[in-house]
Formats: sequence, C-alpha cells, structure tokens
Amino acid sequence: MIYRYLSFLQSNKSAGFTNYIQKHLPTHILVLFTLFVYHTTFALNDSTSVSFLKRALLQKEKSGKVILYNDYLTISEKYLIQGKPDSSLLYDDSAHLVLKKDNDTLLVTYLEMNKGKIYLSMGSFNKALVYFYKALVNAENEHDTVNLIRAYTNVGTAYKRLEKYNEALENYKKCYELSKASNNLEGIAYSYSIGLIYRKKGDNSTALEYYYNALPACKELNMVNDIINIYNNISNIYMLEHKYDEAAAIFRKNILLSDSLGFKRQIGIAYANLGKTRELTKHYDSAVYYLKKAMVIFNANKYYNLKSIGLKMLSNVYTKMNDYEKALTIYKKHIKLSDSLSNEKTRKQVEELKIKYDTEKKEKENNILFNKIESEKHKSKYLIIVSIILFIVGVLSLVLFYFIRKHAITDKKLAESEAANLEMKLESQKKDLALSALMMSKNLEFSNRLIEELEDLSGYVTEEGYTAFSRVIKQLKSQGNDAAWNEFEKRFLNIHTDFYRKLLEEFPNLTHNELKICAFLRLGMNTKDICSITFQNIRTVETTRFRLRKKLNLSTGENLSTFLQGY
Repeated sequence: MIYRYLSFLQSNKSAGFTNYIQKHLPTHILVLFTLFVYHTTFALNDSTSVSFLKRALLQKEKSGKVILYNDYLTISEKYLIQGKPDSSLLYDDSAHLVLKKDNDTLLVTYLEMNKGKIYLSMGSFNKALVYFYKALVNAENEHDTVNLIRAYTNVGTAYKRLEKYNEALENYKKCYELSKASNNLEGIAYSYSIGLIYRKKGDNSTALEYYYNALPACKELNMVNDIINIYNNISNIYMLEHKYDEAAAIFRKNILLSDSLGFKRQIGIAYANLGKTRELTKHYDSAVYYLKKAMVIFNANKYYNLKSIGLKMLSNVYTKMNDYEKALTIYKKHIKLSDSLSNEKTRKQVEELKIKYDTEKKEKENNILFNKIESEKHKSKYLIIVSIILFIVGVLSLVLFYFIRKHAITDKKLAESEAANLEMKLESQKKDLALSALMMSKNLEFSNRLIEELEDLSGYVTEEGYTAFSRVIKQLKSQGNDAAWNEFEKRFLNIHTDFYRKLLEEFPNLTHNELKICAFLRLGMNTKDICSITFQNIRTVETTRFRLRKKLNLSTGENLSTFLQGY
C-alpha cells in the first residue's frame, strides 16, 4: 500500500497538484505514517494488529489530536482481510464522518474504493458498483491516473461477479490502455483479468496473450499470489489444448515459486498436475514419481480431500502400467479415505443440522412462551382498547345515521319542491301554448278576413293594379300562416321536446301536414278547433285523421288523441 501511495504522488507532478500537496502536507505525512504502522502490524497476527491500531486510535483521542481518517481506514482494511465485512464497514463509515471536516478528494476516493471492496466481499455487487463508480468519477475529475486505473479494475471485477462479461471486459481494457499509456505497472499487471474474461468466452489464444502480458509486471512488483494464479490459468489452458509439455513447464515454475514462499498446498497441487501431464504423455514412471511427491505433501499437511484425489490418480496410472495389484491396493485406500471423508462430512452435517434444529426448537419455545406472556400481559389492555373503539364506532354510527336521515329528509323536501315547481312551470307553459293556439287562430281569422276583403276590392282596380293586388294577397296568405305556425311549433317543442322524434322513429312515413295535425291532437284539440286554426274544412281534417289512424296502425276502438298522448 505504501508503494501504491508513493506511486500516486510520483505520477502526479503538475503545478496544480504540487500546490494541492503543499496545502495538505501534514495530512499526507500522517497518511504515510499510518501506512507504515499498518505494514508494521501486518507482520503480527490479525487480532493483535487490530487491537494495536485501536489502542493507537484511542491514544490520539485522549491526547486531543485530530483523528485521521487513515486510522479508521487501516482498521477497516484489516477487518476486510479477516473476512469481517460488517466491522470493516463500521470503520469505513467512521472515516467518512471524519472527512466531512476535510474535503480531501484523494482521501474520499480511497474511502469510496474501500467501501466498494467491502460490498464486493459481502456479495452486494450492485452496491459495490455504486461506490466504485463514485471513486472513478472523483479520479477523473482530479486527473488521478493511478486511482482511475484501480477504479476501472474494480468496476470490471464487480461486473464479472454479476456475470456481465462484456461490461467487465470494457472496463478492464480501459484500465489496460490507460496503464500502457502511463507506464503504470500495477495496471498492466491487472490485465490478466482480461485473460480471465476471454477464457470465460472460450477464446483461449487471446486469454493466453493477456496472461503473458501481465506476467512481467507482476514479477517486477513481486505480486507472487497473482503470478501463481496466472501460472495456474496458463497451465489449465495448455491442459485443455493437450499441450502437456508446455503445461508441465508451467507447473514446474509454479512449484519453484510456491516452494520459495512455503505454499505447501499449491506445491502439492502442482506436483499432482505435473504427474497428470506425465500420465497423459505415457511417461508412467515419471507420473508415479510426481504423484507420490504430491501424496507426501498432502499427507504431511493433512490435506485429506486432495490426498483422496491423488490416490485415485495414482491408481489410474498403475492401471495403465498393467500393475493391477498396486492399482487395486491404492484404489481401496482411495475408497476408504473417500468414505471416511464422506462419513466425516455427513457427521458434521448431521451435527450442524442437530444444533440448528435444537437452536430453532429452543428459539421457537422461547418465542411461544414470550408471546404467551405478552398476550396475557396485554390482554386486558386490548380489551379496553377494543371496547373504546366499539363505543366510538357506535357513537359515530348514531351521529352518522342522524345526519344521513336529516340529509335524506332535506333532499326529499327539496325534490318535492322542485317537482312542484316543475309542475307549475309545465302547467304555465301548457296555458301559454293553448293561448298561443287561440291567438294564432284569431290572427289567422283576421288575416283571412282581410284577404277576403282585398279579394272583393280587386274587382274595382285596373288590370295593372290587380296584378299587384294579387301578389300582396298571396304574400299575406303565405307569410301569415308560416309565421303563426312557426311561433306555435316553437312553443309546442319547448314542452313536448321529443314528440316529433319519437313519432318519426316509429312512423317515418308521416307527412309535414300530418305531423301538424298530430301536434294539435296531442294538445287535445277537436276537429272544429283544428279547422279554425288551419282554415281547412271539416271533411279535409277528418280525411287527414283517417289516414293518420291507418298509418299509426290503430284499431277501430282506439282513440287517436289518447294514443298520441303517449308520445
């Protein structure tokens, strides 16, 4: 971590960044001190180092010094290494609280990155993405190349865990291109992640290319675990492609590197895989040699699962060597160990299930007892509450019933009043209509008398005067009748709005003159009244009535006026 921090300072030498460092110089000196403490305590066991850091932090609080976010961040990272993400998150949040007083973008970026890693370890990949992207935006805004490279790598890793390989590949490649442009060895070393994605996609040749690209940078930075992982991935591809000699060469490199670090498990696996390559190339004696070396390591370090697999592999080799006695003997050992491991696994599962069952049973009993006590404790209170609620509901129901009934009575009176007003209005309109009919009759009678007198006088005028006289008489006949009828019809339709529509819907062949007669009959007028209004003789009106009865399909006993009242 000290190397990464110094490389960040070294890679940002602009004038603006120099001013930034000068401004926050005390903070960054303390950052380096904290990182030194972190690496010093790393040599201790995890619990000891965390306790040491906590005591140092308490000492700072007691001495009244500023609590650096780095102390919290360091403890957070230690808890993350120990596989305690909840504790790690707690100290990361504490560091965030400290940074509210100091808007240091670099430190915020470190925190966002750390929080993303915590959520990544918890399996909350989408949450992890949120914080990785925050760190990425901060790094872009500050032109912080080192943290930008790390952010791209972390975003790619989160997408890989979500199995969104295209998005993962896009971010890994951005990291790789930026790393090559800035000659950042750490970013170039991360490029083996690109190989992992191509391996997922089945593109082994491209995967190998990126694995080999990453190796020199990993070696220069002494990233031993990553080198071992890369060797494992390269050898896996060679084995799949039946390039057993190439795979064997990689396994030997892995053995040498793991042996220098004392990684016994990794050494044993590499020997077993080396034995497999010898078996597949029919070098059976060599295969037996390497498998036996693997068995010694597995047995000495109690890697019994791996030992069981190794015994089966060794038995297969002896079978191919036609040494069936040894093959059977070793296979029996494999079966015995496998059964033992299976029984042990089953026993542990049974014990775990029993413990889980007993725990759940006890919890269930405790919950039942607690619920019973709580139920008895609150029973009287609940009864009182229910009684109060019922009383309130009863009172509200009575009040509601009173207001509903009062409202109903008011509505009824209002409706009766409106009905009476409408009845009075209708009667008034009917009287107006009858009066209109009477006035129309008188006006027409006067108009006709005037016309008769004009016709009598027409015999005393000259021939030219007679023509003008006739035109005036004709206009009087036409305009008088039409105007009177239009006024009557307008009043009639105000009262009997749908009369014509209903009649025509049922009897569409009625003429205009027949509709007029129907309107008069609807008002209860007799033949004589209709004759006086229309100035038709009784025979003509009776003939019209007869035709109407036929068109309306009335029987002999049905009254025409009564029938029309229904419309």
